[in-house]
Amino acid sequence: MAGVWKLSAEREHRYVMPKEGSFFPSRYWSKQLIEYDREQAAKKAAEESQKSS
Repeated sequence: MAGVWKLSAEREHRYVMPKEGSFFPSRYWSKQLIEYDREQAAKKAAEESQKSS
């Protein structure tokens, strides 16, 4: 069962990402959403570090 869940999470594709901070259950297992959230956090950190420089 876990293998099917993992395969599904890896193949899931979204064209529209959920709003930041909104409740979205698949945010915790969808590979695409996890990567998107990491990219957004990195962008935000880079912008904040540029502002403080």
